[in-house]
Amino acid sequence: MVQQLTLKEKIGQMTQIEVGQLVDCNGYINKTAVKYWIDEWKVGSFLETPGNHNGRYRWYSAKTFADFTDAVQKIAVECGPKIPVIWGLDSVRGANYVKGAVIFPAGIATAATFNSQFAYDAGRIAAKDTRAAGVHWAFAPVSDLG
Repeated sequence: MVQQLTLKEKIGQMTQIEVGQLVDCNGYINKTAVKYWIDEWKVGSFLETPGNHNGRYRWYSAKTFADFTDAVQKIAVECGPKIPVIWGLDSVRGANYVKGAVIFPAGIATAATFNSQFAYDAGRIAAKDTRAAGVHWAFAPVSDLG
């Protein structure tokens, strides 16, 4: 599949833009903008939550969030190189942008517990809550020198 992509499509597939570019002035999905980014620029990945960009809802329920990501996916497989997009969400302390998701302490606080099972479970739950929102890529857990 990669061999069949043009150079522009390959570059677009490696490009990730923030979801604010897809939200209209009323906080809803702007399908024209989605088509523009996917069809014209071949963008392969989006990051964040619409709620952070004057979205209609400050925190999205998993279903509302999934409806948003599903609408983008539908356009992605109909336009541009017809490749599903990857959606990323900062879920370092849990899926904190998804209404009802579990929120965990910061990574340094989790490390201070010296409880590796807690750290594992926090990552597992964050992944489950993130995926429930239709998001494929959880930016979590984070490991650092701490």
